[in-house]
Amino acid sequence: KEYLTALDDMEQYRRRPDALLFSGGGNDILGDTLKSLLVPYTGGHEPGKNPERFVRWNSTHPSGTTLERVLSGLMKMYGELFDAMRKTYPDVAVVVHGYDYAETGSAREPIYALPGAKLFGYGDWLREAFEGKHICKEADQDAVIRLLIDAYNIRLKKSVDARAAAGENVHFADVRGVVR
Repeated sequence: KEYLTALDDMEQYRRRPDALLFSGGGNDILGDTLKSLLVPYTGGHEPGKNPERFVRWNSTHPSGTTLERVLSGLMKMYGELFDAMRKTYPDVAVVVHGYDYAETGSAREPIYALPGAKLFGYGDWLREAFEGKHICKEADQDAVIRLLIDAYNIRLKKSVDARAAAGENVHFADVRGVVR
């Protein structure tokens, strides 16, 4: 709840923001959890098609980590954020987003912080989880990422829309396909 401390600190300087842009959950889906959300490749499908075959979806799956459990945990965290902001700073708008699509392609140019100083390459941080499950085709990796990010955005927007309809000062920004 560092956001409340930051807002409290601003109050002592007689400043109050109009909005809080909260960015959370991306690492819960595409971070360390990604490998446990993936189902190993078994072959027999056209690359990039039917990405849902690679994802552990719901609680009936024998794995402890499923996309449903991860999304439910994230929505609980967002609910706590919205509740705290409604009680403490009801006039401050809360804006949230569900991330854009990450790219896994190894053929793309790396991103450089300074000339000659590689910051990171596209997909370097994702590739290990996919390759550990033998999902090595870039089309499959990109399709799975789109599926996960879409599922996250849909759930987050639904939660925000329900609270906004009840009069809460919360807003959803759809940044899919925007951040490049």
